[in-house]
Amino acid sequence: MVNLNKTMITLSTSEDTRKSFIKLDKIRPNSISFSRFLGVAAKEYAERHSTGDYKIEDFVSEEVSLTPKFFAEIDIWKRHILELDNVRYNEFSKRLEQLNNIKRIKLGGMLTW
Repeated sequence: MVNLNKTMITLSTSEDTRKSFIKLDKIRPNSISFSRFLGVAAKEYAERHSTGDYKIEDFVSEEVSLTPKFFAEIDIWKRHILELDNVRYNEFSKRLEQLNNIKRIKLGGMLTW
């Protein structure tokens, strides 16, 4: 376990985490420090994923990180779908149909795969 009871913490980074920190720094408001913003991001992550339903591994693939959050604003989804190439659009359509089938089960319909 990491000792977080210090006022200064050093982080080591890999190429992947460095890229993530750079992305985070680009959206950081100029009025707060990077360390404070990193704390805000950590708080938000912990609040949204504290149920244990998700593992950090669920978010590290490029495919997952490029997909909007399920309950993101609809304009974000619209932009995402419009930018998909044909292969990814077909994959998305198949997944959407799978989700609709699951929804039908909940409503008492029959599952068709």
